[in-house]
Amino acid sequence: MRSLRSHLLTEMLLPMLVVVLLSGYLSYQVGVRFARQSYDRSLYQTARGLANQLRIVDGRAHIDLPRATEDMLRADEVDTVQIQISSRRHGLLAGDADMPPPLFVTENQPLYFSRRFGEEHTLYGVAIQLRDATGDTVVVQVAETDRKRRALARDIAVTVLLPQMLLLLLLILSVRSGLRTGLKPLERIKGALRARGQADLSPLPDAEVPAEVRPLTREVNDLLQRLEAALGVQQRFVANAAHQLRTPLAALKVQIERTLRESRSTENGEALEQMRRLVDRLTRLANQLLTLARAEPGAESQIRFEPLDLRALAFEIGSAYVLRALQQGADLGFAGGDAPVMVRGDALLLGELTRNLLDNALAYGRKDGHITLGVEGGACPALTVEDDGPGIPETEREAVFARFYRPPGSPGAGSGLGLAIVHEIARAHGATVTLEAPPTGGTRIRITFPGKLLDRSRP
Repeated sequence: MRSLRSHLLTEMLLPMLVVVLLSGYLSYQVGVRFARQSYDRSLYQTARGLANQLRIVDGRAHIDLPRATEDMLRADEVDTVQIQISSRRHGLLAGDADMPPPLFVTENQPLYFSRRFGEEHTLYGVAIQLRDATGDTVVVQVAETDRKRRALARDIAVTVLLPQMLLLLLLILSVRSGLRTGLKPLERIKGALRARGQADLSPLPDAEVPAEVRPLTREVNDLLQRLEAALGVQQRFVANAAHQLRTPLAALKVQIERTLRESRSTENGEALEQMRRLVDRLTRLANQLLTLARAEPGAESQIRFEPLDLRALAFEIGSAYVLRALQQGADLGFAGGDAPVMVRGDALLLGELTRNLLDNALAYGRKDGHITLGVEGGACPALTVEDDGPGIPETEREAVFARFYRPPGSPGAGSGLGLAIVHEIARAHGATVTLEAPPTGGTRIRITFPGKLLDRSRP
């Protein structure tokens, strides 16, 4: 779709272009017309001068036209000049014999004519007729080719059209400059929106906005206000759900474990154990959903961005997973060096991200395999979790980040939210998620953070 600037330029410059070209064409036609009239008047004066030289000698029209005078009349460095003086009774009196007789419409009016002369030129001329005392009719014709007229027409075209083109160019530059100045308020609005963080829903300033744009900014501000109210409702729901879900589930788990310890029936024990596993799964799912809601776009106001040591955070969480890894025969290692790796982020969310990556590695890697939790420093800090399991097929590497998606044949009873939560938390921190296949097999997930500390909670 065309931009507003190009649309306005087209709508304004097209009429101007038509007006300028039409004005230039009309000016050219007027100039050529007056030039032709000037040349025709000169031919007429020459014809009248020749007519005044006519005399009646021995009862017939006669003109004394010396050779020198005729050469002077024909002396033209550009055009070819033809002259003819003829009598109806006595034929040619002087001049060129090959000029055809003119057909007068009115006897007392001069006749202006034009006809082809050779292959490239036109002959323009004037003819006048006189009646002498004997009743004879004498016709005087003077004509010239059109070379001077063409040259003058070209000069007029350059003289008229060149200023018109310069005027059009000035109009284009002026209109573009005017549009650039007139659209600056829209550019300021665009810049203000681009510079905002996702959590900034404050109204757009419209004090310096033109009256034509103010209704748009008011509608945008109204939309921002409604969106802020909707996000507030969602955030309150998340906070209430966190309290309302976690507390009953925790109490239910305690009661099941107490009943399981006191129960002496094997059948009841199996049922209670099944219930405990279901409650654990439900608790995990509820926590994942709440974490996902907290990391979604628009919920950044709930995230506390602050400088933290990514290495220390990953080492602490990894240490808590060592016992679980040993219980299933896996070797969990840490590769991160001793130097702090600073990033800006929310410790709780980044901790949840790390836990989800480790949960996936333990759930889908080899039961007796190797898992490496790594932290890399440098210009772009990164967090990696690598396992030597069966890996993820290349065709599934994008789909696994979708919510509630599990590749066909996946073991366990996961909900398909782990990598979706990883993706949303990384996005909220301005980080990128890359799924790689190590040369030795398995899966490596890399979270690469921005090259500088970002405070995404500010606009």
